[in-house]
Amino acid sequence: MAGGATSGAIAFAFRVPRAARAATARAATAAATLAAAGGAPLAATGRAALAAAAAAALGLGLLGAAGGCAGHAATPPEPAPAARRSFHFLPPSILESASERYCAWYGEARDGVLYFGMAPFWSAMRDAGGDPSGDLRAPGPQAVGRFDLRSERMLAPLDVAAAAGARAGTWDVLPHPNGRVYFTTFFEPAGWVEPASGAVVHLGALGLGLNELALGPGGAIGVSRYGGTGGDPDATGSLVVFAPDGALVLEAPLAPPDGFVVAPKTIAWDPGGARWWIATDLVRRRDDAPAPASLHPAIVLDAHGRERARIEADAEGREVELQFVRFAPAPAPQAGRGAGDGAGVGARGVGAVVVGDELRLAELAGGADPHALVAPGRGLLLDAHFPRALDFVQDVAFAGDGAVLVTRWSGIVHVVREGRVESLRMPRHASARDGAAGLYYAAAATPAGDLCATVCDDAVAVECAAAAPPR
Repeated sequence: MAGGATSGAIAFAFRVPRAARAATARAATAAATLAAAGGAPLAATGRAALAAAAAAALGLGLLGAAGGCAGHAATPPEPAPAARRSFHFLPPSILESASERYCAWYGEARDGVLYFGMAPFWSAMRDAGGDPSGDLRAPGPQAVGRFDLRSERMLAPLDVAAAAGARAGTWDVLPHPNGRVYFTTFFEPAGWVEPASGAVVHLGALGLGLNELALGPGGAIGVSRYGGTGGDPDATGSLVVFAPDGALVLEAPLAPPDGFVVAPKTIAWDPGGARWWIATDLVRRRDDAPAPASLHPAIVLDAHGRERARIEADAEGREVELQFVRFAPAPAPQAGRGAGDGAGVGARGVGAVVVGDELRLAELAGGADPHALVAPGRGLLLDAHFPRALDFVQDVAFAGDGAVLVTRWSGIVHVVREGRVESLRMPRHASARDGAAGLYYAAAATPAGDLCATVCDDAVAVECAAAAPPR
């Protein structure tokens, strides 16, 4: 890695979306190779350990059973094809990389602009024969993408490279109320960029292995460290909270069951309950370790990093997986019929959960008992036959009109307004290349009512489609 940086990230089994694994035999081969070595500690120096953790953080491996809510809601209609389609590409020449093919990653909208990460991870891994450190084999651009939601056009990306020789692309982004856009690169330091001036600051003191970002209390920023807390290659992952200037506020390692480590993914700050919600994976580190109640527990920490709840199963004992969680900074402007009935799902916070074959969107009332997430009848049914072997909820966002947008890897976007669900299938770009079959990361609403989503299509692309009103 650039500059000879080291990391305490551990070597995890691959955990990649199965849609991607189905698209490339190389990824599956690499997954099996790492899974076979899952219990062997690796030295946490150089690229190998961090690359393995990167693959794990992206979902390279088994998704396992997920958890949601039992209930008696009517089966929602099948996803409808998007009413129209348009594709917006960033010309590869703008990124000035002769050897790497970038694509669009995690995104978040603010003030009419969709900001998103850009990385060559998938194509580089394919070109490297399944090696997840392929992105680090050659220097390349490090930039944050921008898409104007008002005019539906690409804007020039923001260069965030600290100096010549950067190798990692950008992963997650957080447009902050202070005007900066914070970003992670996983393999290299996180940082922030100021769009107005172009000023860039890298936050090397926070360490490596940083993945998904979220706005925290008082303007602080939270980020998941997928593994290797404190420089120990076998250490569990952690929640990291830092001030807007980059000063570390706290790092809270997540307690694992015996023989496992906890690998945190999506995080969200619940302002009503003054607590952090964290979606996690458990990764086995010892073959004889007893099986836990869930391989994907949702963990709730208080503002000081102390664990307050761990959600593993519903009342019937079925494993629960919280795939994504989001809290609105303020009550969303939509009518609701009361907490728990699905009508007000977006008034406070929401979680996308799966149990059995059902995908649901459950309301998370600020300060309420976290286990209410899986109470019987909780939430709206989004998909009664969720193909968990092929799909995953990658993003949940609040639109300006109060709608909740649930984006899946497969390009299905569930639009929830006032307790009603409209499911749309974003059109695939016909030129999607093998191994980059249109993985969708995040959707945002335009002022005109369209949906625009970042899509990893072996190119930096945003796809827009008209969203029909809910039936």
